[in-house]
Amino acid sequence: MAANLHPEVVAQIEALALTPGRPLVLCDADEVLVAFMADFELWLAGRDLEFAWGTFALTGNVRTRADRRALDQIEVHALLENYFAERAEHVPPVAGAAETLAELSSIAQIVVLSNVPPAHRHKRIAGLKRHGIAYPVIANVGSKGPVVAQLAARVGAPTAFIDDSPRHHAAVAAVAEQVLRIYYIADPRLAAIAPAAGPGTHRAQDWPEIGTVIRRAFAG
Repeated sequence: MAANLHPEVVAQIEALALTPGRPLVLCDADEVLVAFMADFELWLAGRDLEFAWGTFALTGNVRTRADRRALDQIEVHALLENYFAERAEHVPPVAGAAETLAELSSIAQIVVLSNVPPAHRHKRIAGLKRHGIAYPVIANVGSKGPVVAQLAARVGAPTAFIDDSPRHHAAVAAVAEQVLRIYYIADPRLAAIAPAAGPGTHRAQDWPEIGTVIRRAFAG
């Protein structure tokens, strides 16, 4: 499985201390722990750009305000790099996230699995810590399926995966079917245009619900 992982991700996994036999919660950051879309939209506005909210994607929805031209994928990727460089440490928290994770930490290990660029991992760690979310952070590159499968196998215990991306949930389902998958999108505007959850994936509406689902699954 390590052969499918980016070298920087492998190094982070090797440095991660996990207790075998103790349940594990793997949690995304953007739109799960922090309000990425609301913050990104404000950041875009400061650059005479806007988000169209037409589809569940960044490319095609980031447009110039002047002529409504949609930025292409290369332009959007460059924007995201600049955004995370400036804002990774300052994205506001999602309501209930810190409190629910604190409660879950009494029964499980918690690791943040975020696709923030690895160069800005330290900023993400600092920003989450400021919100009371002080857990190990893996700055992932690419699919999350192989990482989730490897970490779940390492602990050999019930594992939950929380993410806002159907693509990542499908990847986890393909390689680690036993993992509890929770599909959660904090911003209601994005949630309204998101694809349906795949088979076997729980669609949650808020953090209290997430906590209840995980506690029930881990108790069973």
